[in-house]
Amino acid sequence: MRKIEIEKRREKVKKLYDKMTQSEIARKLGVNLSTITRDIKYLKAQEGIKKGKRKRKKKIEKQRTEKVKKLYEKGEMTQSEIAAELQISEGTISKDIKYLKEQGEIEKGRIEQRREEVKELYKTGEMTQSEIARKLGISLSTIRRDIEYLKEQEEIENERIEQRREEVKKLYNEHKMTQSEIARKLHVSEGTISKDIKYLKEQEEIKNDRIEQRREEVKELYKTGKMTQSEIAIKLDVSLSTIAKDIEYLKEQEKIEIGKRKRGKHKTRKLNPIQIRKLCDDFCGEPKKKETLEKYILDCKDEFKEGTLKVENLPIIEEVATLIDNYKSCAFYLNVCIKFKKFQEAIKFINSQISNETFTDEQRNKIKELRKKMEEISKKNIAIGMLEKGEGVAKTVELLGLPEVDVIRLNNKLLEKSQKKDENDGMKKEILI
Repeated sequence: MRKIEIEKRREKVKKLYDKMTQSEIARKLGVNLSTITRDIKYLKAQEGIKKGKRKRKKKIEKQRTEKVKKLYEKGEMTQSEIAAELQISEGTISKDIKYLKEQGEIEKGRIEQRREEVKELYKTGEMTQSEIARKLGISLSTIRRDIEYLKEQEEIENERIEQRREEVKKLYNEHKMTQSEIARKLHVSEGTISKDIKYLKEQEEIKNDRIEQRREEVKELYKTGKMTQSEIAIKLDVSLSTIAKDIEYLKEQEKIEIGKRKRGKHKTRKLNPIQIRKLCDDFCGEPKKKETLEKYILDCKDEFKEGTLKVENLPIIEEVATLIDNYKSCAFYLNVCIKFKKFQEAIKFINSQISNETFTDEQRNKIKELRKKMEEISKKNIAIGMLEKGEGVAKTVELLGLPEVDVIRLNNKLLEKSQKKDENDGMKKEILI
């Protein structure tokens, strides 16, 4: 069966060889490029196709150069990225760009023009790198490379770092903002803000007493016995791990007693989904309602850890995570989706949050990677269903565009599983006899 499939594929490759590139043949037949390369090598050895350079149709070359021109003129992608996008070698892309420049179809000074625009926008000090990228319609990584190059050429100064640190100092000392809040306000990563604060502390431009103040507040709230660690974290707007560390430190310093603390007479009641849905319908950003919604997410997290969270809660968790609009609640919703194998729901949610301005670049990249993984898992699950129905490897590859080797591996696993089941059923029959 496998041999017949290979022979059929090679026949198709033979017919398409003079009309299409190897990459285009691979896409059309739904197999990976290395498989097509091996097939062509085999056909040449068997004299099924002629050796040497084949005559390429002008139409194919024109179509490719048009695509190259369009991507190159955007100014967003490097030659290697264009090659990866079109599944063509970098050498071919380089030749195409050289040819287009010689024909005057693309300007030679495109990168220089873009860098000049980046320099002017950056020097104003009014825009972040992300904003410059959006304004020019190119990727953030391209802007970062341009700025790095301009700094090396001493065309722009590092004065913006000093300006940012001044803002960080003001927000940290006067407005008492957390690192994550400062990062969101200034549209930079938390890692950058953390380094700035460390530097400012070393220069004695910001005080270290904020930790002591927070620990004093934690001590007072903890000793009342009315609040959980999670509730203290929400009230003080810091992470639960920070509160846990503070409590551990206070116990070591004997500022709070080790062991069970006295809890209030009335335990905090868990809100049910009906109450939360009503709250979501009336929500307009009020701090008290937001705190309640955050408490609901924390309750769900506890249930998630205990394994008692129900799949029915998924839609309401999504709604709450969207309203709270922070990375942690969104990440929790995605973890719940993965737990219950709701990959399509998760992908749809990620697409709605991918341009969320409250996320740092690092967080945005994390959810992009997660989307890619879930898309792969989702495709593999569909592939398993198709293989179980007897659709066959070739058809599954063609419809889903998965690498042939991955589909074969999944098929082999299913066959092994089926074989083991048959063996177990056979053993049961023997025992009965």
